[in-house]
Amino acid sequence: MKEKVLVGLDIGTSGLKITLADAKGRIKGHLKFEYQNLPEQQVGVVPVSYYGGIVKQALTKVAARYELLAIAVTTQMYSICEKTSEGILVWQWNSLVQRSKDQEKLYGSELLKSGCPVDTIYGGYKWFAASEQKRRSFLPYGLKECLIKMLTGQLVSDYTTASASGWFDLNSMDWNHSFLEKLGCASPEMPKLIRHNEIAARVLPEAFEGASGDTVVVPGLGDGPAASYACKDVSGFCGNVGTSMACRVFTSQPDLTKADEMWIYGVSAQPKLYIAGGISSNGCTVFHWGEKMGIERLDLLRDTGDLMFLPWINGERMPYWSSDLRGTFLGLTTATSKEDIACVMQKAVSFTLATMIKKLEPYKKAKDVLVLAGGGINSQTILTVTSGCIDSDIAILEDSDYLCSTGAVISAGEAVGIAVEPHNKITRIIPANQNFKKELDRWQQAGECLAELYQKGIL
Repeated sequence: MKEKVLVGLDIGTSGLKITLADAKGRIKGHLKFEYQNLPEQQVGVVPVSYYGGIVKQALTKVAARYELLAIAVTTQMYSICEKTSEGILVWQWNSLVQRSKDQEKLYGSELLKSGCPVDTIYGGYKWFAASEQKRRSFLPYGLKECLIKMLTGQLVSDYTTASASGWFDLNSMDWNHSFLEKLGCASPEMPKLIRHNEIAARVLPEAFEGASGDTVVVPGLGDGPAASYACKDVSGFCGNVGTSMACRVFTSQPDLTKADEMWIYGVSAQPKLYIAGGISSNGCTVFHWGEKMGIERLDLLRDTGDLMFLPWINGERMPYWSSDLRGTFLGLTTATSKEDIACVMQKAVSFTLATMIKKLEPYKKAKDVLVLAGGGINSQTILTVTSGCIDSDIAILEDSDYLCSTGAVISAGEAVGIAVEPHNKITRIIPANQNFKKELDRWQQAGECLAELYQKGIL
């Protein structure tokens, strides 16, 4: 007789991660399936069938050994699907879309109703910025919904993924039907909305080899919110420092008027729960760019005087949400060394992260620490500077590689009445202090002035 397990899937940009938990809610282990020869049609545009094949392969392997109680599906957020003659393509968060300021004037306010700042990352933006012909080929949902349909035959989504599409209405906690009608999308085409920890449907017997109609599928949260959900035994306030950076906080009382500064996504309608946060495109990618320019990445702190760097080499999202911004050095002199530049680059990434954190701190619980994960936490400079700017202590976990899939397996367990315990272990606490507050204030003031010049087209 096979052992019964819960399955949490994290379909990411570079691979599929799986977390398994037993029927008593104990984490059993993790699996990883790397993508091989990802068939991108263009940057960030991939056939849904490729991801479907990986998911089928993985579930077939798990089903050969275990009896599957529930499967939760967490995917990368911000995707939109396109129907083509060769099958369905998924346009992911990093797919390239030309900004349309004219369309922003017409439809930007609709994105804000969904809790989305006006930005090309969102499916709703990609839709309204597209030509009339392209709009007719787009589907009003993304990768998660396609995969759930593959497994169950039902079109279902969770509130966070729906909010992050740009087609949602936070006030009604339902689809923004008037916006969808303007875009030419009929309401019957929209996925059914349920909680992340609610059963969507049972698995189709033909979904994968070894599939059982007794297995249920649960939508799970979006990838970032799922990672935060995995940390709920430690804190509801989390961040990630990788190639890009993000920060998130669960809250029951967000300020919905702040959607132009941060994203605010629904988590559940009853009781009402939200997750607010932001992202920056300029995390460790700044150091990779510097290395190409001959600036070695140095984990050091030194007095850099008036020298500062605004690291907007990819534009910037929170808090400006503008692709018009450009990376800028200020205070360069003949005495400036490569080591000085390397140091201010570390500070700039840290100040960017600290700016996001400080915007979200008012919504966190007083006792909550900030759980930080990602490769960037290996930089002592980033931890030192960031902790010197914020009011929250920073917590580093022993293992953060499978947070998204762990968040998914927690949702799967809740759907069938099993409490999964992640048992996160904190290995380090970095106390908050104000050692870099003055330097952060000066950097933020310079940023505000420069951002205005870039957005007005003066620079």
